[in-house]
Amino acid sequence: MNYFYGDLNSDREENRWERWTGHRQEVTTFIGQSLPLLRKTDKMVILGVGNGDDLDFNYLCNLVHELTLVDIDKGSMEKCLSYIPVASSHKIQSLVECDLTGLDQLSYYDQISKLFKSQASMENIVQYLNEIKTQIKRLRILETHVSSYDVVMSSAVYTQIYYIQSLSEFAAYANFYNENEVQSITDAMKVLRDEIIIQYNKLMLSLVKNDGTVILWTDMVRTDQEFVFPEEEFYSLQSEEERIKLIYKMMFEHGREAAITGLLDLYAKLSPEGRKVTSWVWPFNNDRHYITMGLSGTKESMSHK
Repeated sequence: MNYFYGDLNSDREENRWERWTGHRQEVTTFIGQSLPLLRKTDKMVILGVGNGDDLDFNYLCNLVHELTLVDIDKGSMEKCLSYIPVASSHKIQSLVECDLTGLDQLSYYDQISKLFKSQASMENIVQYLNEIKTQIKRLRILETHVSSYDVVMSSAVYTQIYYIQSLSEFAAYANFYNENEVQSITDAMKVLRDEIIIQYNKLMLSLVKNDGTVILWTDMVRTDQEFVFPEEEFYSLQSEEERIKLIYKMMFEHGREAAITGLLDLYAKLSPEGRKVTSWVWPFNNDRHYITMGLSGTKESMSHK
């Protein structure tokens, strides 16, 4: 599976660091708003850190005593580590080739590939996907890191997790199935994707201390020639609340399903007190921009459930 995410992270423009300056500043601002009282001794982990192009590591390393970076792709992690200030390198821990879905533990990618290549029946493929959906609920990921961090951050993970890769692989074999069978298989993949995202949210909440903070940002709505972002309307709104309402409207009309699932699930699991939601435009490349949403807060205590 690592090769897929390596290709995904390496599919980049040479000037991406410069292009993402505004996005990186938005991320930094949101972190600062979410952690106004962060102490120097705090421990932070960033899940799905990738190449690190959206992160200001000078800022982050000044905030914390220890910073743990997690990603599945070794090449991306090496690029990310190159951004770390030399004076702060002693603060960095890295967990490489770490599958945050648990699918590697189940040899999912090998098994689903065998099913596709053997042209297994739609019923067998759907049954296997449903079995995996049940099994991932019992997995333990980063178990030795439970309740270890004051801050858990997630860097645009929802829309990259699982679904794109499996759908891309299935596309090569879709012509062996009729339209209804293709729909049944992709629907089962979506159900599995949503469960993986819910389990990923549970992972984030398991890693953070009881009084710690979860921070994430995710690409929400893609804007391109087919859907043009109403930039003038967005920036003419006077309050963040008005902007969020407009984003919600676009989210449910044009939003990426994985991001919607993850945000709504995590929003309900964070304490209303101090919970923050924000948005900005991420100029991903020349062809497309993403409306991005940030969400942060502390996990809801059991007494409130």
